[in-house]
Amino acid sequence: MAIGLAICPYYALCLFVYLPIASFVMVRQKSMMIRTVMEKFRMNAMLGGFTEEMLSSLKLIISFGQEQKKLKEYQALAEKTYNSAKKSAIIAGQMQGFFYALMTGFSLFSWGLGLAMIKYEIPNPRFDRLINVGDIVGTYQALMYGMFTVMQVTSLMPAVIRALTVGRQVIDVIDREPLI
Repeated sequence: MAIGLAICPYYALCLFVYLPIASFVMVRQKSMMIRTVMEKFRMNAMLGGFTEEMLSSLKLIISFGQEQKKLKEYQALAEKTYNSAKKSAIIAGQMQGFFYALMTGFSLFSWGLGLAMIKYEIPNPRFDRLINVGDIVGTYQALMYGMFTVMQVTSLMPAVIRALTVGRQVIDVIDREPLI
């Protein structure tokens, strides 16, 4: 992002408007996807536990004639698990679609803005001349990679904060002074 600001500051600052919008949409989509994936895992665990329980007590189920009852329970649980997995896959597909839409939107926004800056002969204060195509392309590429980096770093921040917190607790235990 610093490279983009160094190449063409006016254009880069205008493109920064898109970053909070893209980040907000991606964070919302990511949290929704995490919830559905965790629900899918929970349902798979329940179905696996039920299956294991049925198989381990198969003789008992047959001896009491409960096969149909257990099959209905299994079918209901399997259907819930299937619906949960289907919902998770739909959310993952939507997230990927939103990501591509955001990137396409950023490209359209940036190229349209760049066209307007060239057409209306906006000066580039960095080089004391008018903005040209090289400025637009260089700044666009720098900010595009910068946006990817910021999105990746923001998704890692909660894990880093948790690791630092846990690490601090471990250090406190190691560095404590014994009471004896």
